[in-house]
Amino acid sequence: MRAHGNFAEYVPLILILMGFLESLGGSAVVLHLIGILLSVARLSHAFCLCLKYIALLRQAGALITYSLLFFTALMILTTLF
Repeated sequence: MRAHGNFAEYVPLILILMGFLESLGGSAVVLHLIGILLSVARLSHAFCLCLKYIALLRQAGALITYSLLFFTALMILTTLF
């Protein structure tokens, strides 16, 4: 249940930020890279919760997700100013 809640909290926010970045003329390569990394992060997080043994995957998924939030917001801010 927590994996579903975690997905619902972070993925829509990153997708909205990706939409803003695209509307500001962000690079297609960067947007694809963000999408691929988001998929990898969420899959590693879900895979870890299913196995309950590989905590490193969960930590890596969380780190990638938080990094994507920060990186995408930073790209939007640098594009605006």
